[in-house]
Amino acid sequence: MTALIHVLGSDIPHHNQTVLRFFNDELAADPQARRFMIVGDEASVRDGYPALDITCYPGKKSLAQAVIAQAKANRQQRFFFHGQFNTGLWLALLGGGIRPSQFNWHIWGADLYENATSLKFRLFYPLRRLAQGRGGGGFSTPRGLGRVAHPRLPSPPPSPPPGRPCVGGGRVGRVFATRGDLSWFANRHPCVPGELLYFPTRMDPALNTLAENAPRGDTLTILVGNSGDRSNEHIAALKAIHQQFGDTVNVIVPMGYPANNEAYINEVREAGAALFSGEHLQILSEKLEFHDYLALLRRCDLGYFLFARQQGIGTLCLLIQAGIPCVLNRENPFWQDMTEQHVPVLFTSDALDVSVVREAQRQLASVDKSGIAFFRPNYLTGWQRALRLAAEGQA
Repeated sequence: MTALIHVLGSDIPHHNQTVLRFFNDELAADPQARRFMIVGDEASVRDGYPALDITCYPGKKSLAQAVIAQAKANRQQRFFFHGQFNTGLWLALLGGGIRPSQFNWHIWGADLYENATSLKFRLFYPLRRLAQGRGGGGFSTPRGLGRVAHPRLPSPPPSPPPGRPCVGGGRVGRVFATRGDLSWFANRHPCVPGELLYFPTRMDPALNTLAENAPRGDTLTILVGNSGDRSNEHIAALKAIHQQFGDTVNVIVPMGYPANNEAYINEVREAGAALFSGEHLQILSEKLEFHDYLALLRRCDLGYFLFARQQGIGTLCLLIQAGIPCVLNRENPFWQDMTEQHVPVLFTSDALDVSVVREAQRQLASVDKSGIAFFRPNYLTGWQRALRLAAEGQA
């Protein structure tokens, strides 16, 4: 069996390093988990992940060319694409340079939905849709979820009757994703095999009891967003929080990632200053080290996430671990994963006050965090299965 090749096709340091660290520390004993092709600086990864065989490329184009060449040279070669933001690879899938049986895709979130409004992305989305074998309209977030009074997991789409082939199957061989993203993708592609798989969030199981010693002050402290990316809709979130609580809560907005984001940070800072007094608003423009980020989260009573798609699972996991409930947009399908694991969920459309937040904290404290499927080490089983399925090319 040819060794599986893992592809990190875009230079996204924060996520890429998390994946590489996880594979180096947890999975490298498996020969299907060692070989990587990545966009990035070789000097920065040469010594950091000694158990992996990593080939670096200076850009997305050169990596795509190398992947396509290997795919054509050996049609038995299987690839595992971790997040798929590389246009050249979608074009190769569309044109046959990479065959469906070779293409295993772990959906990260932003590579699935069509939320960006810039012209570059509006031109890119139809091409990506064609590469995946989808026609018709956009693949935006599932607005019907907003009318669900009591969230329930959707049933999987029906399989074709025996003896009848799938019609309109996509060019992707297999997808791996969260429960919510799998459901959303399957509604468009019922014939593409899908497997539950969670991003390997950096977690320490020893911190599952973190909530027992978490400080709880009289004034609520609310974390807004998981990064400085515009998809967090920080300004709209700040307005929503102010409408619910007024200037009676402490608001922390971490915006140290991505880099070169000063203009947007200033927009958020200005909008926040018009709503909250200086003592109640903290805009963080510097990237925090992991232990500093954990300390920041422990100060919070609530996480508030307005983005209308699955993202920020790492932050959600750390908040849940610390006993801090999260407010999600109903259009974020990750609520399906949370309710499946009996994790309480608040929604941006709910009426929120201190008593609601404290009750959510009480419910979350009763959850057995050692059994949550998207927590480490529980997600390790899914990765071991994913490696086997991708390497074997099973349908």
